[in-house]
Amino acid sequence: MVNHDVPLAPQATDVFNTWYGAGQTPIGMVTDGVKESHIWEDYAPLLCNCESYGRTISDYLALPDAVALYRKILARSDDNSVTILSIGFLTNISRLLESGPDEYSPLTGIDLVKRKVRSVVAMCGSQNEAEYNVSYDIPSARTVFGKLPVAMSIIPGETTMSVLSEDIFEHTGWDDTHPVALAYTTHDKSDMNMCWDAIAALAYVTGFSDVTISGPYDAAINGKGIMELAGNPNGNFRVLSLSPEQQLRSKELLLNILGTRLRY
Repeated sequence: MVNHDVPLAPQATDVFNTWYGAGQTPIGMVTDGVKESHIWEDYAPLLCNCESYGRTISDYLALPDAVALYRKILARSDDNSVTILSIGFLTNISRLLESGPDEYSPLTGIDLVKRKVRSVVAMCGSQNEAEYNVSYDIPSARTVFGKLPVAMSIIPGETTMSVLSEDIFEHTGWDDTHPVALAYTTHDKSDMNMCWDAIAALAYVTGFSDVTISGPYDAAINGKGIMELAGNPNGNFRVLSLSPEQQLRSKELLLNILGTRLRY
């Protein structure tokens, strides 16, 4: 589900999916979402204008709305079987929660999530400031934190690991035609070699086996976009962090995964 409402976002997603042999993965596009983000301004044009990268989708304007695709997938899924991994703005999840019955399910969004979703793993929030994924759409973040009916594991802005472009090249021997290497080295500016999103993905795929977990908490996003936590043994939220040793192991695992081009 694409959270950036800019034309190159789904195209770049298609490039990555196709490269890794997952081109048939459906893509949902946010409608009237955040347009001011700078994230796609540097590497997306390089990826999307490079003829050597394959594509699977021929008409990006025909992509379904993300909320409709969420509801379609959830409706046909087994109960308590879905984990939602969110590494962007919370716009689509917020709108999913606020959605009403449709052709896919007679349930409201909250009831559909409660029945079908096991948990949410999200890179978002900070107790010190309005973190990036929250700051561009604070109302949606507040809705998700306030209405989500299932457990949520949070990788906050304070949890990072450093992955330099040199690490990618030295570890894998990639050249700059690899889309991940191209994107990463293009975007590797100032402190942006710090990595957040991949921690959320790694935490899920490894079954949270190599992260430090605190909580459970009650959690909320205040009007300034800052995350507020309160200990509660029955709370739905937990916060993940990495020790220095866990950072090193996570980084090694990430590089190994990125270097594996799967074929489906």
